[in-house]
Amino acid sequence: MFFPFTFLRFLLLILVSVFFVLTVLIEDKISGMTRKYNFWSMRNWGKAMLLILGIVVKRNKIGFPVKFIIMPNHRSYIDIFLLAAFSPSVFVAKEEIKSWPILGQAVKAGRLILVKRDDMKSLLATMNKIKQSIANNIPVTVFPEGTTTKGPELKPFKNGTFKIAAELGVPVIPCAIHYYDKNNAWVGSDTFLGHFFRQFWIPWTTVQICFGRPIVHADFQVLKANIRSEIVVMLNAMV
Repeated sequence: MFFPFTFLRFLLLILVSVFFVLTVLIEDKISGMTRKYNFWSMRNWGKAMLLILGIVVKRNKIGFPVKFIIMPNHRSYIDIFLLAAFSPSVFVAKEEIKSWPILGQAVKAGRLILVKRDDMKSLLATMNKIKQSIANNIPVTVFPEGTTTKGPELKPFKNGTFKIAAELGVPVIPCAIHYYDKNNAWVGSDTFLGHFFRQFWIPWTTVQICFGRPIVHADFQVLKANIRSEIVVMLNAMV
């Protein structure tokens, strides 16, 4: 009996995402890729998605530096809405996101940086794009696990962006995301549509997101270990 409600949510998600894509195209013509652009379009798209899906967010507030990289744990496509709403940035994601219905087109419009993780040429191009974004004072969000996991444990972190942050002296902000309903996690071979219609007949669900203190270190291995440790501490505090 909840199917019509879920279908209505799906239609609203489509409409808002299409509006977002059109807005980005207009902004891109007017002002190009600027921090102001990210903070307006991405924030409002993310907040609209959370409202449509009935997601109640518990979060802390921190002051963001001029240049920064956000490193969150990765549970679901919902993570993108959360980060877009509260810390708009350029997302770095695997190339497969292009095939996601609706979300792929919407996030690509927000200047998503796509990477083929098994292609060295693509990895090098991605690193250069991250450096360019940071040089332009446009924040970047990278999921260091590289894919989603149901948790509670974290997957091994990739090295690439930590090396950039260490080389450039850019602050990295650890971020912990916890879903009170573990079924909100989107993992494995589960499809977006299958997960969406199975999960979002529920009127509302609660998510907690916590941003840690910015961390800077010249040794990327130490930086990676510190970020991982901070995320684990924040996740443990949420359970």
